[in-house]
Amino acid sequence: SVSFCRGTVGPVWVGRSENRARSFFRSGRFILLMGMAHSVDFSAYPYQLKEDEWRAKLNKEEYKVLRECGTEAYGKGEYCAYFPKSGFFKCKGCDFPLYSSSSKFKDCGWDAYSVCFYDGEKSHVGLREQGEVCCNNCGSHLGHCFFGERKSSSNERH
Repeated sequence: SVSFCRGTVGPVWVGRSENRARSFFRSGRFILLMGMAHSVDFSAYPYQLKEDEWRAKLNKEEYKVLRECGTEAYGKGEYCAYFPKSGFFKCKGCDFPLYSSSSKFKDCGWDAYSVCFYDGEKSHVGLREQGEVCCNNCGSHLGHCFFGERKSSSNERH
């Protein structure tokens, strides 16, 4: 199963589009394994808040998923059945643009994206050990990356 925290927790849809998306595979950055919740050094990311500020900004579930690498419940996300024609999805934690609306595709119970945004060679979505996907601005947990399932043109599912 996928533990990509989207929808209610994040990413959040924004109604304008940017054309900076690329796949991890085409950029040589793909991981096949799935990980479990673990400790993350959030000090390595540019966007910083104190723990009490994160807890004030996010509700309990959002904090559990984004900051403690938890898993959003299957089918719970408000964007599971939402496929906008333009715009992008941003991180719930720091508002950093992550995915173009055109990269979103239907999957089983969680949102799925095929490519993420880049600034030059820097990906907006990072990969940590065991295929965990994170926001490269604040380090928030976004789920996992899967390769080789043939569900998208990039052959990736984030």
